[in-house]
Amino acid sequence: MNLAITRLNKESREYLKLKDDIQLYLRDQENIFKWQAKLRGPPDTPYSEGTFLVNIDCPADYPISAPKCKFITKVFHPNIHFDTGEICFE
Repeated sequence: MNLAITRLNKESREYLKLKDDIQLYLRDQENIFKWQAKLRGPPDTPYSEGTFLVNIDCPADYPISAPKCKFITKVFHPNIHFDTGEICFE
């Protein structure tokens, strides 16, 4: 778990240097494994006027295992499960 915490701290410092359309917050200040992203829709797409919230849950063995991401904002997209907000690529 120490590797995961070290990596998440490093990545959060790198994020602070970015000027982007993504805002990233800890959902729980006591738990570095629980994040929320606020995304603006990409320009020139049907999503361009939208703002979308995504919960990001990093496992204890991150970066070996990938984070689980789930849209909180309802999104109609073929790779987003409409009822649960889970990202799926099948």
